[in-house]
Amino acid sequence: MDKNLVDSDYQYIDFSIHDEVSLKSLMTVVDEFKEQMKGHSNKADEHWLPYFREANLNEFWWPDKKELELWHKFSADSIANDRYNAFSPAPRLDFGSMVECILVSEYEIIRIKKLSNDIGRLEFSAYAYPYGGTEPLRMLIRSFGHSILGFDDGTGFMEGDPIAALWEPGMIVAPALESSMKFKQFFYKKNPIQILFKSFFK
Repeated sequence: MDKNLVDSDYQYIDFSIHDEVSLKSLMTVVDEFKEQMKGHSNKADEHWLPYFREANLNEFWWPDKKELELWHKFSADSIANDRYNAFSPAPRLDFGSMVECILVSEYEIIRIKKLSNDIGRLEFSAYAYPYGGTEPLRMLIRSFGHSILGFDDGTGFMEGDPIAALWEPGMIVAPALESSMKFKQFFYKKNPIQILFKSFFK
């Protein structure tokens, strides 16, 4: 990306515009977030769902009771077996969590603007650090079909759209192995067995 497009007085997220209709839809919901963040915000799904078409909602996690139980067990097993860290698999944010994360984050959304015919930018200004991170905002942008090109969260520009490893219902946590073994198998699927993470001992 041209360096001239990266400079900004604010933190920001740059994205490739899917189409003008999707851009206007994103701008509408971002304007509503700006308004709600000024005072007592409405976090109810019923308030926010009308801003999204059905296709937009596929970006979010919509677990049923069984899937929630599996995730809670996986999470508890990860902690019990000393497997929980920043790289642990996790589900995508559910819709309500995305809304709440944005509303309670310590930043002000400034605007969405076009840098060119096919590149847009969401600008925000952080009040403090840490402020909640960019993932909820990036998820919001992705949900309208736009592709993240890069972002500056206040620590410098990062190209691309890093996404944490996604948890799936078939994953289980391997119990801790003896430290004399060469590696630990962290997380894997039952069928077929697929090693997702390894930690090698020196």
